[in-house]
Amino acid sequence: MAKVYKFDKFRAAEEHSRTEDNRTDTIQQRVDQAKSLLQGGIQSQALSMFQEILKQDPDNFDALLYLGNIYFNQAEMSHAIPMYERLIKAHPGISFYPYINILRALLKVRQYDKLNDYGAKCLETFPHQAEPFKLIGISQYFQGNFSGAVDQLKRYLERDSFDPECIYYLGLTYKSTENYDAAIYYFQRLAKIIPEDIETVKVLGFLHLKKRDYKSAVSHFEELYSKFNDFSVGKELAFIYLYLKEFAKAEILLSSLLLSAPYQTDLLLALGELFLDSDQSQKAQQHLKNAYLANSQDPQVTYRLATGFQKLANIPQAIFYLQKTISLKPDFIDPYLDLYHLFEQTGESDDKFARIKLQLLNQKWEIPEYYYLMARLLEREGEISKSTDFIKNCHYNHDFRYMAEAELLKSRLSFSASDNRQEEKK
Repeated sequence: MAKVYKFDKFRAAEEHSRTEDNRTDTIQQRVDQAKSLLQGGIQSQALSMFQEILKQDPDNFDALLYLGNIYFNQAEMSHAIPMYERLIKAHPGISFYPYINILRALLKVRQYDKLNDYGAKCLETFPHQAEPFKLIGISQYFQGNFSGAVDQLKRYLERDSFDPECIYYLGLTYKSTENYDAAIYYFQRLAKIIPEDIETVKVLGFLHLKKRDYKSAVSHFEELYSKFNDFSVGKELAFIYLYLKEFAKAEILLSSLLLSAPYQTDLLLALGELFLDSDQSQKAQQHLKNAYLANSQDPQVTYRLATGFQKLANIPQAIFYLQKTISLKPDFIDPYLDLYHLFEQTGESDDKFARIKLQLLNQKWEIPEYYYLMARLLEREGEISKSTDFIKNCHYNHDFRYMAEAELLKSRLSFSASDNRQEEKK
């Protein structure tokens, strides 16, 4: 007769527990090995090991956290974010790190709504932590909620008054709301914390320009240029000199900058225009032509060349460069307007005006310059009714370059329409 073995449930439970303990010990050993690999800089092997650990233990805290961090450092946010989400779901409130890391990752991929949700959860779970305020504030800035950004960033700044990132975004937020005094205050604070960061310190000069405080702007850029001898700072300073018509200072600085960048087109153009304004036509032409040789396919270069030759009364060259500009950038209205007025001055044939009209019809801008020019061209052709329709759509303000001409055109068209009605009655 076969022997029957009695099942001992207590012994079975003990065996199961021992097996689970061994399994846990084995997983922890593998986690430790993966951490060692990571610390040794062998990231690819560590990543593979953590992935294998998750197959055995899908909610393993260390594996999820370290995998999220590896993906984050590799800028693979689409992989990092799900790791942090799984970790928060499996171990809510256990650690601050997955919460703050997911906020950083969401900010990088601009998932602002999700960031705000996790930020609220993070502050609810860890009310004594300050960094969520900063990240939520930066998120609010990028969403255009400037009052919300200021509120969150200032709350963070109460706990860490020397955080450069927070101060930077506070300055940017006030700049966006055109509160330039407040923006200057925060960028001045920032300049004291990171005085060697030239890009940040340059912003102060631009803020002075925004306020039209040219004296402070010049003083700031002169001090920066003296300290750093930076090319970009020198360019900004030279252009401010030009704007303020300090031509002697501008010429010295531009000539100095050209020694280190002889083919910099904006410097060549600036010097050309400077010499135009100071009636040095030979020097002006030379620098303008050098700019063209440096970059003949830039429509801004060809247009500014055309403008320069107009000032020199060199009409054939001006027309050539205007036509070149149109061929390079057909959706740029200014060369069409200049070409029309030059053709009027030189008494060009009707077919050249017709060619301008044909090119314009392919564009159909919703801007006053377009309606004005089309009205002028149609008036030349005797199309009074069509011309009137275009000038009615020419809605402009006091900054409109051709306001006086547009008003005269309206009067002429009104009289022409009246004369036509009289003829019809006769």
